[in-house]
Amino acid sequence: MFMFTRGRSFDGGRFLATPAPDSAAQPIRSIDAPATLRVPLAQADEPAAEPRVVTGQTVAANDLLGESPGGAGRVHSPVSGTVSRLARVDTPYQQDVPAIEIAVAGAGASEPSPGERTADAADWPAVGELLDRLGRLGVDLAESAWLWKVRRVDEIIISGLDCDPAQSAHLRTLTSYADEVVSTAAALHDVFGARRTWLVLDSARRRLLSALAEVARGCPVRVHGVVSKYPQGMANLLVRTVAGAEVPCEATPAAVAVWVTDACAMMDVFRAVVQEQACTWQTVTVAGDAVSSPGNYRVAPGSTIGSLVRHAGLAKTPRQIIVGGVMNGIAVPTGDVVLTKRTRCVTVRCDGVRAPSEAMACLRCGECQDVCPVGLDPRGLLELAERNRLELAVRRHPQVCLDCGLCDYVCPSSLPLMRGVRRCREHVSVR
Repeated sequence: MFMFTRGRSFDGGRFLATPAPDSAAQPIRSIDAPATLRVPLAQADEPAAEPRVVTGQTVAANDLLGESPGGAGRVHSPVSGTVSRLARVDTPYQQDVPAIEIAVAGAGASEPSPGERTADAADWPAVGELLDRLGRLGVDLAESAWLWKVRRVDEIIISGLDCDPAQSAHLRTLTSYADEVVSTAAALHDVFGARRTWLVLDSARRRLLSALAEVARGCPVRVHGVVSKYPQGMANLLVRTVAGAEVPCEATPAAVAVWVTDACAMMDVFRAVVQEQACTWQTVTVAGDAVSSPGNYRVAPGSTIGSLVRHAGLAKTPRQIIVGGVMNGIAVPTGDVVLTKRTRCVTVRCDGVRAPSEAMACLRCGECQDVCPVGLDPRGLLELAERNRLELAVRRHPQVCLDCGLCDYVCPSSLPLMRGVRRCREHVSVR
């Protein structure tokens, strides 16, 4: 066990206030699945998986519902019930996505409760068998699999930092499941033969740091506190701060033999390996000034955002629902949009929603450049996009943008800076 607070932070960024009341203050609560659940066959913007069930078929929790060609991606049933039909749903990332509609059996609507076992590395399979088992159960460790096949996994970084101030799923998971996360991290350290494994969280959470350090005593997991300046939780910045390595332009941490994952993923691995449960239910933060009971909830993919928000309660009339945080999330038009395995946060807002017409002329203050963690000039990229001079964008490297949203956040003129950077990045990426 080690506990460090070393490492240089990145340039740029901004210290952001944690919303009050803190969504991490309450234990994780489970929400039963609705009577009819439509499980999407695409979790983000990838092609949909092919159905592996037929209408009228009885399914149990963890049964396979769909599979991508070659077995690259699998979708499992979070509940027990009967397949009603092949439906179409909207997710935060795609519209008109194929989905499996399930009439949920009464006793099958709840998530199975995790047991008390810890992840003893002596009971774990070899790395090849482990990755195959996790793949069969829908746990996506694609980058670690690639690293293992081409080179040694030098360092593993497990983040307890959430990527937005409104989100607290990783922090609450560490608070509630410290033993499971640490034992899983130690087992993966041994299985992959890593040189170092870090468990990273905000250095201001001193009580939790001490508790995790005690749990990690005698095992190879290094508990490491970092200054949680937004967007420190993003993978490439964690590599720089914790591992002291620089991820090359347009590359991932795998390029420097580092695997970056998070506390929620560790619990997915724990449930898959120790309890043989598929990766189905997700921990989702519900936050925002319109929510009466902000917190973290275990929900089944296929549940609607509206049902999740109603369960958390509304204190005020919402003006905007965002999947993700307020910094870089996706605004959804209706509560009928369904959650997927990739959904980690839903933010419901009633105040502070800017209208596009509020944009004013640039003041040339330079704030967007000062806060950019990768040193871009967002105003210059927006100007290229507005003048349709995208061929000049390649010289300004928009492809390194992390989508943190800080440029929009700090701009006193409310300019659509992120939109301009994204347009330039899309042009460069298709060249």
